[in-house]
Amino acid sequence: MIAKEQIIPQLLDPCPGFRAAWNEHVTYWDGEEAGIFNDLSGFVSYLTDAYERGDTPTVEAAFAALERFLVDGTDETKGAVRFAFVETLQIAASRRLYGAGAFVPYLKPESKKAWLLADRALNVVECTKERLVVREEPHYVVGSTFTAIGVALAFVLPHVGGALFIPFAVFPGYFGLRSLVQSTVSFDRKSNILQIRRRLGRLRVEKRYKLADARRVTERETKLGKRLRLELTNGRAKNLTLWMDYSSFTSQVAMINEYTCESRKHLTPHGMVQGH
Repeated sequence: MIAKEQIIPQLLDPCPGFRAAWNEHVTYWDGEEAGIFNDLSGFVSYLTDAYERGDTPTVEAAFAALERFLVDGTDETKGAVRFAFVETLQIAASRRLYGAGAFVPYLKPESKKAWLLADRALNVVECTKERLVVREEPHYVVGSTFTAIGVALAFVLPHVGGALFIPFAVFPGYFGLRSLVQSTVSFDRKSNILQIRRRLGRLRVEKRYKLADARRVTERETKLGKRLRLELTNGRAKNLTLWMDYSSFTSQVAMINEYTCESRKHLTPHGMVQGH
């Protein structure tokens, strides 16, 4: 079985051109563990550049390695490459003129499944030594559809069955508006602040907590699926994501907890970041 720690070495062998960028990445983190998300994000940048150069052998070797990770990797390895390799590549390529579809011909059976099932509801906007920002984008199609249904029912039901039936319009309306909310969560080591920001059109709600008070992030099971939940050291819990999704957030949870755990190591007993 291929362990998570073997991912980068097994990418360097078939893609030796990545070594220079990898050495720069290691130097930037100055001996600290960057985490597999950051490690693979660097490889994705190298891979998109290789594609743009027309370096087909490198692209083919990268996807052959991806297939090995998905077939022979541990559960931790599979989760890491699905999130940090596949989803990151989809997002990066979608911002280029050629789009994410350019890499589809290189997909093999297992990587094709991972590609199709990739959930991009939670995007990593920024991930550096000082700051991690993740964002849950609005689900416009679902949100606008359910909101319209809720409004229509609110007008129709009172005439059909009286005011008693109005509550039946509340759920689709509420669910629709909730799906249109953009949630942005930032973990800032320098200021020791964890910020949760919600936005619905021009309406904005923001909550702040001390990063040192963040205990861990977990998946919360609901009847309609899963969402991310933040547990604080005082026993309270806050929703990080609002959308109820059927897919698993296992790799996202691991990445955020890895960053949060590393952040606590950098904090002094007074909550200040060491070296600042």
